[in-house]
Parts: sequence; structure tokens; C-alpha cells
Amino acid sequence: MKIAFVGASGYGNVGDNTYPLIYSRHLSEHELLIYNSDLPEEMPADLDLVVMGGGGILYNNPKGEDPSAPSPHFAKMEHYMKWAIGAGVPYGFSSCGFQFRPDHEAGFRDSLKPWVPYFEQADFITLRSPKCVSLMRDLVGRDIARWYPDTGYLMPGLVDETPAQGSGGLTIVVAGRVSPSDPMSKRFVEFFSSMKYETTWLSMGARVDDEAQLSFARRRYPGTKVMESLTPHEAYLQIARSKLVLTGRFHGMVFARVSGVPFYYPEVVPYKLQAEDLSVPPSHAMGHITVIREALAKLGGAKSTGRAMPAACPDPVP
Repeated sequence: MKIAFVGASGYGNVGDNTYPLIYSRHLSEHELLIYNSDLPEEMPADLDLVVMGGGGILYNNPKGEDPSAPSPHFAKMEHYMKWAIGAGVPYGFSSCGFQFRPDHEAGFRDSLKPWVPYFEQADFITLRSPKCVSLMRDLVGRDIARWYPDTGYLMPGLVDETPAQGSGGLTIVVAGRVSPSDPMSKRFVEFFSSMKYETTWLSMGARVDDEAQLSFARRRYPGTKVMESLTPHEAYLQIARSKLVLTGRFHGMVFARVSGVPFYYPEVVPYKLQAEDLSVPPSHAMGHITVIREALAKLGGAKSTGRAMPAACPDPVP
């Protein structure tokens, strides 16, 4: 079958660029098309399914006074959902997350209102944290979503090389407070340097997000290593060979955790890091793939019988 995935890949963010690789590996028997905010001139008429995700694409940040006014980001995501509804093509959400700061949660619910009609019409919704599922329940007034750990936890299945764990010393994934100007980051560098371990400043964000921080790291810590413009494979291997990962990015934590490397992030970090349930095995991330496979199987059954068959989710993470 032909599936369109709509996410945020292609802009330099390593975590977002991971999703197409994982979906392609686990759904290799299907034809996959990858889209993002660079809207296509037209959608293929023979699509069987549209999947929104993965990643933190569920947000709406209007610039005016009305918190529920559609933002440019939402308008682009709405383009795909409207097309699917108009064309009679099933659509769903896979490994998605809400993007907001914890202290803005109440206001963010108002801003999410334009999404609600599309959530209600989706054939399936799998989210990447229990907090996101709770928020979804509050938005639509009923349980329509399930949660599994982020699809990025399936990254090891794409890497053939087995890195020598611990050979990379300290890896610092820059973002937010985790930066070369932060006193906490400075203490980590000094501690590892005192034991003759290498420090690597790693960019997993787009160049526009990390370039200034990396430039400062080169000036302040001339003896440390800087890695940027990486593929998901390169970023994963660097993290997997580290003794410790200090991260301000969600997928820095995901790659460290799934490769068995100790990690640390400060209390003041993005919401998606704070909302992560570390008690659930990373292998549960396969739930997102299972839901898509079941939706495709039911779609195939509906085509053969000539009647609609709703998609169903497997048991969620307990």
C-alpha cells in the first residue's frame, strides 16, 4: 500500500530525521512518501493512508491575541488532514507529542482547539507519553489515544555497528540550558577533563538552533570535540560509545537510554523530557508500528469486502 508520512524531517533536526528511517525499515513492504511543512503541489490520488508523525508536531502558536487562531504551522498540517478527509483516505497520528512548556499548559489547551475536530476523525492516535494522552483526553472528552515510548527507541535496529561503549567520554547534546555558557555544563566538562576523558559537543538540532552554541564551545573549550550536521546513525553511534550523556534534547536522552549509556538532563528542560516515563521498556515503542500495521490490515480487509472497517489499537502501555 502507499502511505504518506507527514512530520518535521528534512530540516536538520536529528530526532525528526530518525522517524522516516524507522518507518521505512519496519514498513518496508509498503511504498512510503515523506512530507513536511514544504507543502506539495498536489497529493497522489492513489494514497491508501496518511500518517501524521512522528515527532512533536501537535502545536499551534498563533501570533495574535486569539490563542485559538490557526497558526502557520497548524495551517500546513491541516492541509494534509483536510485532503485526507476530502479524498476519503484514512489518516492517523503516530508517535506524536504535544509541544509546550509545563507552565503554559492551561493556555496551550486553548491553542490546541483547531486540532480537536481532526483528532476526533482520526482512525488511530498513538502518542509518546502518558501526559500527552491525558491532555488528549481532556481536549476531546474521551479516550481516543494510546501511548507507547517514542519510535526513536527503535533506532538500534538500524545500526549494524556495535560501538565500544565508554570510549567516547562525555557527550554533551546542546539545547536550552545545556550549553557551553552554563555553569552546570562547565562543571561536567571540568570533571571529565580531570580524569583525562574526551568531551564532545554534539548538535542534534537544526543549524539555526545550535550554530551559536557550537561556535561558543569552540572558543571556550578549544580542547574539546564538536560534531554537527550529523545523520541519525552518526549521532546514535557517538552517544552509544559515551560514558555519560548530558542532554538538553529529547532524542539525546532516547539514544542514550536505548543504548544503555547513563544520561543526565537538568530540571529545566523541554516538556517532552519531563513527561518521559522511564519505567517503561524502550521495546514498547513497537506499539506505534503495530497500530499502523493493524490499520493497514483492516484497510486491506475493507477493500476486499467493500465495506469500511475501523482501525483498532493494541493494548497500551500499562
